[in-house]
Amino acid sequence: PNASFDIVLVDSTDPIGPGVGLFSESFYKEVRRILKPDGIVAAQCESPWENGIDLAKIYKNLNAAYSNVYAYSGSIPTYPFGYWSWGFASDVQHPFNKIDLERAHAIEKASKYYNVDIHKSAFALPNFLRQKLHNVVKNA
Repeated sequence: PNASFDIVLVDSTDPIGPGVGLFSESFYKEVRRILKPDGIVAAQCESPWENGIDLAKIYKNLNAAYSNVYAYSGSIPTYPFGYWSWGFASDVQHPFNKIDLERAHAIEKASKYYNVDIHKSAFALPNFLRQKLHNVVKNA
C-alpha cells in the first residue's frame, strides 16, 4: 500500500547474511514508498563500536531515501558493546522540534526512563560518532 503509514519502526536483525538487505538503499526506498509524505522511519543502525560494520554506509543508505536523517544513540546493556545507534529519517519531520509536551509529560509520569530531556539528548552525539557520521547525518 503506497503512502499509507505514518511511521515505520525497523527493529531488524544485524546486517550480516540474509539481514544485509534490511540495511540497503533499496530497502529504505521501499519503506519510503509505503510512508505518507510526512512520514517517519526509525531504524536500528547497529553499535557504533562494532568495527566490522560500516556505520556510515547504513546512514548513507537512509540518506538515499530521505532528505532528513538524524542519528541517535543510547545504552542497551544487553546488546553487544552496550551502546547502540538508530536512525530517524523523514523528508519533513524533525526528531524533536514538534514534541507534544502535554503528551510527553503524561508519558514521563508512567516511565522510569523517558523524559523530554532524554529524548533530545539522544540526538547529541559523542565526538567519535560525529566523526564517523560527518556529512552523513544532520546532527553530526
